[in-house]
Amino acid sequence: LPPEAVFVEVGCGDAVVTQAVARHVREAVGIDVTAALIDHAAAPADFRFVQTDGTSLALADGGADMVYSNQLMEHLHPDDARQQLQEVVRVLRPGGRYVCSTPNRLTGPHDISGYFGHEPGGFHMREYDHGSLAAMFRDAGFRSIHAVVSVKGRRMMLPVGLVSLAERLLAGLPRGVQARLTSLGPVRNMFGVLLIGQK
Repeated sequence: LPPEAVFVEVGCGDAVVTQAVARHVREAVGIDVTAALIDHAAAPADFRFVQTDGTSLALADGGADMVYSNQLMEHLHPDDARQQLQEVVRVLRPGGRYVCSTPNRLTGPHDISGYFGHEPGGFHMREYDHGSLAAMFRDAGFRSIHAVVSVKGRRMMLPVGLVSLAERLLAGLPRGVQARLTSLGPVRNMFGVLLIGQK
């Protein structure tokens, strides 16, 4: 991010990431449903907190250079996730990017329900794969979408269709084989969902 950029973190929690980024950009905005976890006394001058109802983002149209969320989408009802994605597109400037990280449904569930079944039913409302989340990105209005995958500790950006094809092949395997493969660290790392959508 260049020094004049505006960075927005949705679901900022304690805002440690947002506050760290604030030292390097014009403004960093943390958005969440509560400010209870934030140490406002330690916040730098270029940090601002905005409270949300969980879907709407009370920011001006086209003012953000980058929006970021980490482990947030899985906690939203799918209808709310769609609405929030439309809001992300609205607040991004043309060419701005949304970086979204969320657990992959093929390697989960990633909440407590993983001990009881194959579908999330605890704190995670829905878990996605690259293909299903990319479809929601497209519906929200993102112009281009790429997947970032990690192979042997190296990250690379790939067309989301290629990663989605690999996921479909994995999903077509018998459940036991799929579970054994996705329990392997390299496979699990490769299929962690990290999408970059560009407006």
